Amino acid sequence: MRFKPRPIDPGIGPRGTYGELMREYREDSELSLEFVATKLGYDASAVSRFERAERSIPPDVPPKLDELFGTGRMFRSMYRMIKDDRHPGRWRLLADYEAQAVRIGTYAPQVVPGLLQTPDYARALLVDGELYGTDDEIDNATRERVARQSLLTRDDPPAYSAVLDEAVLHRVIGSSKTTYEQLASLLPRVDTIHTTIQVWPLALGGHPLLGGTTVLLTLSDGITGAWLEGSESGQLIEDMNEVRRRQRAYDRVCSRAPSPRESAGMIKAAMKEFRT
Repeated sequence: MRFKPRPIDPGIGPRGTYGELMREYREDSELSLEFVATKLGYDASAVSRFERAERSIPPDVPPKLDELFGTGRMFRSMYRMIKDDRHPGRWRLLADYEAQAVRIGTYAPQVVPGLLQTPDYARALLVDGELYGTDDEIDNATRERVARQSLLTRDDPPAYSAVLDEAVLHRVIGSSKTTYEQLASLLPRVDTIHTTIQVWPLALGGHPLLGGTTVLLTLSDGITGAWLEGSESGQLIEDMNEVRRRQRAYDRVCSRAPSPRESAGMIKAAMKEFRT
């Protein structure tokens, strides 16, 4: 089963609007996905993802669209809008991919991953990030983030693994109480049928994934995507060679990190710093 997209939602920003226009021009011209894909030099599934804002538009696509649809430089001009968009619908894209994944592996160098965050911890991160202007916006974003976690408790949850950098355990987020409760909430999920959590000790030094959060999401047909996340950015990598490279790096990190049982001991030790 390949990734099944939701209907286009232009409210997700410039990339959604761009994709909607692609589809409208294609349908108005009575052209099939397969025909347009041939003209663009991509397969039909890739073009479908372009239209639904589920995949970044490569720079060679806009001029081909203008030539195909006779739109002058419209698609090329709009492409600049996509490149300048600070917050494309990436969180929706990640949530959609997570919901359809059968296996999720996460390396987190800075904070506890979103699927494991308590509501207070998630809210504190959103406040600290200064991306939302009002309390209502922060509350809504918190609810959306926490709602994603239901996939771990559904009847058919994905196999979920996470490796946290040891620094995550010692970083105060919100307050000592919030951080303590967050760490405590990890313990029941450290080693279960569906979840494992490990900690990468600072003493082990570096590894290829240190640069930022990496999430590897595998669908039921074996297709894997790599989600790379920074403080204000997120990008889905679908190039097979790049995904394989990151999967190998993640597998090495998992094999070198302490076992879940040993990692639980590290979490408990860190909790003592925040006990009030």
